[in-house]
Amino acid sequence: MTTGRFPFEQHVAVYRGFRALKLSYKNDDDHVGPRAEAALYMLLLLPDGAALGLADLYDKSVATPGFLKSHTPAAQVLVGRFMVPKFKFTFEFEASSDMRKLGVTRAFGGGDFSGMVSGGDGLFITGMYHKATIKVDEQGTVAAAATAVGI
Repeated sequence: MTTGRFPFEQHVAVYRGFRALKLSYKNDDDHVGPRAEAALYMLLLLPDGAALGLADLYDKSVATPGFLKSHTPAAQVLVGRFMVPKFKFTFEFEASSDMRKLGVTRAFGGGDFSGMVSGGDGLFITGMYHKATIKVDEQGTVAAAATAVGI
């Protein structure tokens, strides 16, 4: 568990079935606290378990447009101590079918890559792979993502 002690206010809200905590990251100029609005933050959602479980909260958050934006806490309250579990998640997938669904089709069969490669006639994308990782512990947050395209 990562334990945080913060002598300033945090953004916290209670909603039906879950609670939300907005943890701001340091600004580039190292100002933190209620007067410095951070450009980046982590939004933690904790289901209460009775009315809404983790899987239900996840399903609701991805199925409802604007869910995360409308449930990001705006009110600040003094938070003396809280604990966040250390975690590391990695997600990877083959993205070709998703790109086709978004309308990117020519690149997969007879696209024009002449702006990238001289003599690019006949080139096409054979596969598109994406991988992302995030790790949160006592030292902070580390995240990385990469996309590889086979031609």
